[in-house]
Amino acid sequence: MADDIPSTSAAGNDEDSLATLQSVPDVVLSHVLSYLSYERISQLRSLCRRFNRIGQQVLNQGFTKLDRYHSQCAKELKAQLPRRESERRMHPLARHCDILSAVETRLSLLAMTYTKYIDLQLCCFIPGKVIDEAFRVLHLVKTTKDPPRTHELLQELRDLSSMAMEHFDEKIVPDLKKKSGVEVRLSNLANHSLSSLTSRSLKVNTLSTPPGSREQFTKLHSQYKATLASFNSHKRELQACKNELQEVRKAADEQSRKLTQQQQLTAELSSRLASQNLRVTDQEKRIVEQDKRLAELELKLDALASTATKPALGRLGCAKRKAETSPSPSAGGDDDGGGGGGGEGGMPSAKKERL
Repeated sequence: MADDIPSTSAAGNDEDSLATLQSVPDVVLSHVLSYLSYERISQLRSLCRRFNRIGQQVLNQGFTKLDRYHSQCAKELKAQLPRRESERRMHPLARHCDILSAVETRLSLLAMTYTKYIDLQLCCFIPGKVIDEAFRVLHLVKTTKDPPRTHELLQELRDLSSMAMEHFDEKIVPDLKKKSGVEVRLSNLANHSLSSLTSRSLKVNTLSTPPGSREQFTKLHSQYKATLASFNSHKRELQACKNELQEVRKAADEQSRKLTQQQQLTAELSSRLASQNLRVTDQEKRIVEQDKRLAELELKLDALASTATKPALGRLGCAKRKAETSPSPSAGGDDDGGGGGGGEGGMPSAKKERL
């Protein structure tokens, strides 16, 4: 008997330790899971049905909180931006606004992918890592004055969300349709755009309700109306985004056209400037050559002037000396009228010949 008592108490302790987790209320367990990352919560869903159920609730609430937190950040940012659209582009918070707009687009695409199935209670928001990454981006935008560039900051979020949506559409949606017995015919998504809702319909093939019960059918019909209203709102938002994108593309095309014209004009002006520079260089060379020729002509003129002045001076000197040595007519009349005067009168002629 003494040996049986410890074994019984040990078995009781084992049962208490096994029942500890089961005795925790769902509210407490949800609160405990809220301290974990959403990626870890999505992994813990595979433990048991209870963790799956509570994890689905936490993930759905996390996506709702993400949407509210994004709306709050956008509202606070909008209050700090100026009212004029032209002034917002040069504002220091313009990059924050671009990042929030891109995150809003991602959240809209995720909502269009998962919300209809969440409303029908067929699944939950499965990619918890997307919620973690979106919260990280929003927290960085809210706390940082100079965030990284939009494509650098949102690259991880875009990759994760795109892979999650593709995996959900290709792998999970067909199983959900088979298991639930509800065939959801949706319009094809091309470039994340919805076509007309007329091609979309919900058809109920089999229902697990008794023939006379209409409660579940009414509930399903109300869920269908809610889903249809959600799709309508998303379609309007998507159409508005498409219109904005078209306007942005038109503006970009116009800017590209103007830039091309400016480049052509710049190239033409550059060619003209190059030709003008060549002409100026040629004119400068010609001016230098003309200066050289002018200097040579001046030297020649100086030489000719000097050579012309020397004979003139010689002739002037000769004429002066001749005038000094020639006798006057009165002196010749006082001498003999005969030969006596002829002998002396020959001396000036001899001097004249020598001169």
